[in-house]
Amino acid sequence: MKKYWICSNENRIDTYVEFRITFECAAAEAELCIFGASWFNAFFNGAYIAEGPNRFDIDHPQYEVKHVKANAGQNVVYAIVHNIGAETRTNVFTPPFFACDIYIEGKRIDTDIKCRQMTAFTPQIRRINRQLGWMEICDMREIDIAAQTALYDDSGFAGAVEVFPIDAEETPLKRSGVRINTLPAQPFEEGVLAEYFGYLPDEPVGAFYLRTQASDDLPPMGKYYRYDMGRIRLGKLSLDITAQAGTRVEIAYGEALFGGRVVPHINLSNSHSANMEIFFCKQGRQTLCTQTPKGGRYAEVHIIGDGFTVHSAEYLERTYFGERIGSFSCEDELLGKIWDTGVETLRACSEDALIDNPTRERGQWTGDVVSVGTEIAVAAFGDYGILESAFRQSAHCADESGMIAGLCPGEINSISTYAMQWVNGVWNFYTKTGDKTLLKDLFPYAERNLDFFLANYFDYGLSRNIAWSFVDWGYVDNEGPTDISSNLHLISSLRAMISIADVLGEATTAEKCRSFESRIKNIIERYLEDERDLAKIGMHRAILLLAEGFVCDEDIEKYVDFVKRHYMNSFPNEPTAPRLSAPDKADMQLITPYFSNYAFPVLIRHGAYEFVLEQFKTCWGWMLGKGATTWYEVFDERWSHCHQWSGCPTWLLSRFSLGVLPRYDIEDKYFVIDPLFSALSHAEGSFPIYGGGKIYVKWKKSADEVAYELSTDTPITIEVDGDISQLQANECKRFYFAV
Repeated sequence: MKKYWICSNENRIDTYVEFRITFECAAAEAELCIFGASWFNAFFNGAYIAEGPNRFDIDHPQYEVKHVKANAGQNVVYAIVHNIGAETRTNVFTPPFFACDIYIEGKRIDTDIKCRQMTAFTPQIRRINRQLGWMEICDMREIDIAAQTALYDDSGFAGAVEVFPIDAEETPLKRSGVRINTLPAQPFEEGVLAEYFGYLPDEPVGAFYLRTQASDDLPPMGKYYRYDMGRIRLGKLSLDITAQAGTRVEIAYGEALFGGRVVPHINLSNSHSANMEIFFCKQGRQTLCTQTPKGGRYAEVHIIGDGFTVHSAEYLERTYFGERIGSFSCEDELLGKIWDTGVETLRACSEDALIDNPTRERGQWTGDVVSVGTEIAVAAFGDYGILESAFRQSAHCADESGMIAGLCPGEINSISTYAMQWVNGVWNFYTKTGDKTLLKDLFPYAERNLDFFLANYFDYGLSRNIAWSFVDWGYVDNEGPTDISSNLHLISSLRAMISIADVLGEATTAEKCRSFESRIKNIIERYLEDERDLAKIGMHRAILLLAEGFVCDEDIEKYVDFVKRHYMNSFPNEPTAPRLSAPDKADMQLITPYFSNYAFPVLIRHGAYEFVLEQFKTCWGWMLGKGATTWYEVFDERWSHCHQWSGCPTWLLSRFSLGVLPRYDIEDKYFVIDPLFSALSHAEGSFPIYGGGKIYVKWKKSADEVAYELSTDTPITIEVDGDISQLQANECKRFYFAV
């Protein structure tokens, strides 16, 4: 693709450039191939078509394809492109450019490409925060909306200059693109306000929050409106307003209200933050809508001026997933609500990637993707496009030593445990899809990753002098030369690698892994010989030891009881227990939603499903009781209020209460049916089939048996208690299980 910018050496930080790409044709279907280095909003003949770019690593750029109906005569692609000029959690830092190739009937057509720098935006006032771009201050008097239309006189634009910012060849994005959902917005509160503090550049966040209700001492200078989008979302509020020229409109977003108000500060940003935008209105009726989406549940609008009318508002949500296919319900409505909340949290944490959270950073962390994110997508949506992208990008962004990236693309961060979990995730993805092509493509990266850990493994175990070894927030390490939890993560990774190598017929690699596994076993067994006190072993190591089979049969019950007591003595089960109030807090008596994703399957396999269900209701119920509509990052409301890694109850309810386990590694559309009925009397729901369709489950318990019904709209193979059979479309089979 040919790439263009305003001039060949132009790279000013926080600048906006508008492009017009015009062409003439007969009425026809046109294919637009759109790409950019930094954030853009694109329109075709005045109608919105795309925003982006989809995040990419520098060696594997991808453009998005849009299909439109071109008019007979003149047509135009118009785009506003924001050169952030800095690396963020979503963007690779490259020199700025915009590209749009246009095809009609498969042939690339000639276009006229012009651009000009925009004067409407005030640059470099505040970053949204260190991980993201810049807050937007836009003077609508300097925006000419007519420039989006085909017949606009663009003599004020200059010819764009071809630039060469990247060497790699672009490929089309193969998965689904991002969805923009339009939601009506009505204020739940409004009133008059007065200005109190400062000049605009001084401190926009402080000025916003210090505005006060008008009073006898402070006469009204404008109005405020507060909106609740129902849950945290990534997007932007759009206002249809009639105003006088110069009227100032400020919009702030927040995950929660403080004293009933939105504070445009993002907690845990490691920097100043300004989760807001500012507009100066032109005369008359106009639409105010920022270029850059931001995260939050609440929006607060301040309008400084008089003689204005807000006609309507709507919220434009940016998300990846469409309608859910999976479902779950039972006699306990709280469990059903918990299942739903996990799904909506995943939706809120999805855009062009599966992200950490929509407000603070929008980063694609490997550990988030390969664990809960994958499992909820499997249970609820059956669309794994952004998962596959994440596996590939983590591999492509491996460091020079070969260790898979823990955060990428854009800002790249190395996390040793995430590099290990990536291997487990690749194998798990294969069992859910049967996609051997992905295994083959990623195998060389997996081998380099393995070699990195081999090079850093010594007689005492895995070196502590490698990248961040994240086990959990609040985790307390063991004494000694090596972290036992990291060694346990590594042995789990090796076992997944052996499975991958066996499928691909890579016998040499499989044998190397088995030899490596033996070395780790010796380290862990020595640790258990020296340390028998479960209080010092701690909950995290106890779970990982159980998961990897290092606990002898006579000690399993003791370990399980220890973990259960640990949960019951931790907040929120025990209100007086230590709180995980910040990332630098560490304590042996903590639990988190994230590590519960690893702990609960172990407890369930050892007969504690009823205990796990009670934990769902107590701990996740605590969040719902606080008013959460998406899951907190940890069991403390001072962190992010929207984090998909906290959603393990969703996939565990689908996996164990519905009893559906995809095993595409055995055969296409192969499902093992293995339900656990616990204390529930009945349950029902649906489960997506990869490749299309869904499975329906319904069961009810009587005094001595459970009647379990299974049907599908797509032919599948099922395995029940070792018996394999075919289930045809619209066929229903009933099974009976002893209570």
